[in-house]
Amino acid sequence: SGSRHPVAACFFGRWRLFAPGALRLAERTGAALAAMVCVPEGRGSYVVRFSPPRVGDAAAEGVAAPVLYRFLEQEIASRPGGWWAAEQLPVFEDRGTCQHG
Repeated sequence: SGSRHPVAACFFGRWRLFAPGALRLAERTGAALAAMVCVPEGRGSYVVRFSPPRVGDAAAEGVAAPVLYRFLEQEIASRPGGWWAAEQLPVFEDRGTCQHG
């Protein structure tokens, strides 16, 4: 694609614009792409959870973004008090309401 424009994804009911770097890199190189979260599990213990990897055509920007951001949305919604970057959400430009299809 070669564009420097942000990637739009439906995130918590709003279209948000996100940085495209990881998606574009995977698309250009054929690398697998996955979202991940680090979840506390007991005192001083954490588990890292990954979305299913997106490879090849499935890693293309328009295909991968909705899947990866949906994974993050579900993980955050399951533990809303544990998302340390919640205050940064307004930084991501809001492009109106959306629904997952």
